[in-house]
Amino acid sequence: MYWISFGVFLISFLVFFPQTWLISDEYAYINQAIAIANGERHLQFFDTILKEGLSYKYTNYPLGNAFYLSFWIKLFGKPYVFLGSLFSVLASYFMIVKTLKKLEYPVLAANLIFLYPALLFFSKTTMSGMVSLLIASLFLYLLISWENSRSKFLSLAFLATLSFWIRETNLVLLGSATLVHYFTYRKGFWWYVLGAILGLLPRLITAFIYYDDPFYFVFAESFQLQALIHNIREYLILLIIFMPGGLFLFYRYNGEYAKEIKWSAFSFILVYLFYSFNPTEYSGFKKGIILIGRFLLPLLPLFCVVAGAWLSKYKWNKTVKVSFVVLVSILIIFSSFIIHKEGEKHIKVTKQINENYLDSFVFYDHSTLTNIVRYINPLTSKIDYHADLTKLLNHDYMYSVLENHEDVVIINSLNIGNEEKLSRTAKIQDLIDQLPSTYNLKRVEEIKVAPNLSIEVLRINLAEDE
Repeated sequence: MYWISFGVFLISFLVFFPQTWLISDEYAYINQAIAIANGERHLQFFDTILKEGLSYKYTNYPLGNAFYLSFWIKLFGKPYVFLGSLFSVLASYFMIVKTLKKLEYPVLAANLIFLYPALLFFSKTTMSGMVSLLIASLFLYLLISWENSRSKFLSLAFLATLSFWIRETNLVLLGSATLVHYFTYRKGFWWYVLGAILGLLPRLITAFIYYDDPFYFVFAESFQLQALIHNIREYLILLIIFMPGGLFLFYRYNGEYAKEIKWSAFSFILVYLFYSFNPTEYSGFKKGIILIGRFLLPLLPLFCVVAGAWLSKYKWNKTVKVSFVVLVSILIIFSSFIIHKEGEKHIKVTKQINENYLDSFVFYDHSTLTNIVRYINPLTSKIDYHADLTKLLNHDYMYSVLENHEDVVIINSLNIGNEEKLSRTAKIQDLIDQLPSTYNLKRVEEIKVAPNLSIEVLRINLAEDE
């Protein structure tokens, strides 16, 4: 019966297959993944004015996720990069089931991952949380299923430091479990050391090749004491409601490897309580709680185990089990449909831009300050002639563009209902606001995407006195 939810997830994913990215950070991961698949250091576009290749602007995140995505791009092509996330979820589910069977806990507990909204949403994205979930699931399976041996010690340390290649905070979760495991049994020290070194090598080597610095590190946000006040509500909701009774279940867990599971889980949670990033401030509470929920995705395998331990104390009749599976299946189908409709909305805009401005020279924000990259990007766009908005302030560059192209437009996204987003994109709007003194700007159209979101298209020409 527990495989029903697995099958429903697989079928609904394929029926409502992702068509575009939904999170701005995917721009960084997919750009780098395409470059790696092409054998390049960074994804480039050919600037027809400067007659040279230029790299897209994006945040240089750890490269593990990009390498993972590049495998799927190389295997199936760019439109099917999302198969990587599908595989992560299905493989993770399989390993969680195997882990629960080893512990003789109800395998139905594996279905709890599908009650976590962030998993259902981010499974349709290419974010690093999916690979983090996969590594955490494999780690937990090896921790519980393998007998203590050199191979196990080496493998646990390897996966712990390999997870650092995907996302830095993964090391807190898996590294804590590895350290506790070592200090509990006091065996195989040098195998742990060897595993840790081997797991760290991919990050060091790829950072040296692609970023020219083996110790390259990005501080996307910070860890602050005052962040606890802003985060406590969201994480309590995630750990009590979205992981039903999670905090209580982690605290009460006394099953096998309780020390490893409890120490790593609470260390991981504590770190994120002090993490300064809280998307509810600019995305609203409903969307923000899903976005912040992605940070705890690697915790799901551990949650299934502690929940399985609690479920094993009671007898559940067939009616309850069937009702649970039906509930999970309905949630999977419903969320897949909603997410698909959201993606369709973006694809519709992308198609409109491709159809209307395919032969135009397009200026747009190549960074991720605005969400215009959802509609014009290397994954979905067919526009050949484009440049970053910052080039608008280069008079010589602009003169060459206007001399060589009959139709020159600016395409920009407008978030009019969120003050926090407006403040984040102020640099882009300020840049456009400087243009009327030099150029003629005429609004061509405004494409409505959502009640407070639209895409603005401006045609630009030299002013008459130029």
